[in-house]
Amino acid sequence: MTKKTLLATALIAVLAAPVAFAQSGPSGFDFDVVDTNSDGELTADELNAFALARFEAQDLNDDGELDAEELSAAIAARAEERRTRGVERIIERADADGNGTLSADELGGRRSPEERIARLDTDDSGTISREEAEAASDDRRGNRGDRGDRGERGDRGGDRAAE
Repeated sequence: MTKKTLLATALIAVLAAPVAFAQSGPSGFDFDVVDTNSDGELTADELNAFALARFEAQDLNDDGELDAEELSAAIAARAEERRTRGVERIIERADADGNGTLSADELGGRRSPEERIARLDTDDSGTISREEAEAASDDRRGNRGDRGDRGERGDRGGDRAAE
């Protein structure tokens, strides 16, 4: 193995390992698959082999390098995998009748509209005013904790951009 290939493999192992440990299933990390000698321990050689196999699967034209198209396809595939797992978790949690799909009632959550109104109706009018809805929204944001210097949700720069 050339020095360049070894360095690339080590870099891939470092970059792929956190992703690999966060994933499970056939397209992600499966401890038993990576643990090729089945000793219950992962070695650097096993992690390197896993990373190299992952790289080779992404190298669609087998030239030993990832071009923008190949890297973009790999990133899109991982995003789709995460999205699919997220959808599966939503269905698993909300599918009260266990049929693998969500009805309008299941999507509506556990609280009835009357319960939602009772919870948010701070002036006991029997309805939710714009102010009550906004206050509830503000409360939910506050319950997520202080966003610190990260700014608003979706604002990746936040206050740090000014630094």
